[in-house]
This record gives sequence, C-alpha cells and structure tokens, in this order.
Amino acid sequence: MSLTQGQIEAYNQNGYLLLPNYISSSELAILKAQLPIVYAEDSPGRVFEVGTSTVRAVHGVHVTNHIFANLIRYAPLLNIAMQVLESQVYLHQFKITTKPAFVGDVWQWHQDAQYWVHKDGLPTDLALNIVIFLSEVNEFNGPLMLVPSSHKIGVIAQKDDNAEMNYESHTTAQLPYTIDAETLANSVNRCHCSEG
Repeated sequence: MSLTQGQIEAYNQNGYLLLPNYISSSELAILKAQLPIVYAEDSPGRVFEVGTSTVRAVHGVHVTNHIFANLIRYAPLLNIAMQVLESQVYLHQFKITTKPAFVGDVWQWHQDAQYWVHKDGLPTDLALNIVIFLSEVNEFNGPLMLVPSSHKIGVIAQKDDNAEMNYESHTTAQLPYTIDAETLANSVNRCHCSEG
C-alpha cells in the first residue's frame, strides 16, 4: 500500500498520520501472542517499572524474537517509511512499550529525536516513528499524546545534566530529556493547536 497525496500532506502538516486497521486483527493477534514470551525473557533490553517486577519496556526485541524480526521487514510498513522520508530506510531502534493498568508510571512529555541524536549519535534528526498499537488505546489507559505541527519547531526538550544516559533511563518516569509545562504550552499555542 502507498499513501495518498492527501495523507502525505496531512503527515507533513501535522507530523503524524493515523492508519486505523492498517494491520489486520489476525496479524495483531500473532504479535500479541508473543508478548508473554518477550516479557518473560531475561534480556538486557528488558526494563521494569521502578521497584516492581512489572515490565515497562523491552528493547531490541527484533534480535531475539523471529516474529518481531519479520515485522521490521514487513513491506507495507517499509513502503510507507520510504515514501514519507523519500529515501531508503534502516532500523535505528525497536522496542515494545507497555502501559500496565494501576502499576505503570507516567511518561513525561519528550521528543524521541533528542535521545537518538545526543545519546546514540544519530547523524540527523530526520527519522520516523512507526507505532503499532497492540491493544485499544484511549484517554483512560495511557494514550500517546502528540502536539500537531510541533515537528516544525525542531528539538525543544531540555536535558537534565545530572540524569543517567543509558537505554534504561530512556524508559523510566524520570527521563533525561523532557519538556516542561511552560514550553509545552508555548508549543501548543505556537502550533495553533488550541484552536478548535
């Protein structure tokens, strides 16, 4: 599948694009069936909620799990990435993030590119996140929130110079790079997101 010109224009304007039902329910079921296996595996990429045995995220799943390894080569996703970035693409990072009910901690407002450029040495902030929701996401269960058009502002997050800089610190509630409330409000106003 290719994106339409209208979808590309919407992505360029808003900085994100939602494609409901792009992955079939049967394909999602295959991915979801792997989660208990991934969470149980004792790997260096597994990160827990602080002080618990509840998994918060698992990095590098494509290295240890053949189902997720196949996902990174899934042509419909690759085609979209190449169309949006107008180039060949490669995988920089793969992780599964969980948002368990009642025990999950917050995710502070942040920009992913800040971590990739400053910590990982990514040579450019021209990157694309592809997110697959494996379960229903709504306002009650820890939704992903975005500021439309904020990608046009550039990198705005502030760094905590005292924070640890390792992959585990990128998945805790105390992120090294965050966006404070005032900066977030200014970004929303600058992007005219408050107009309805």
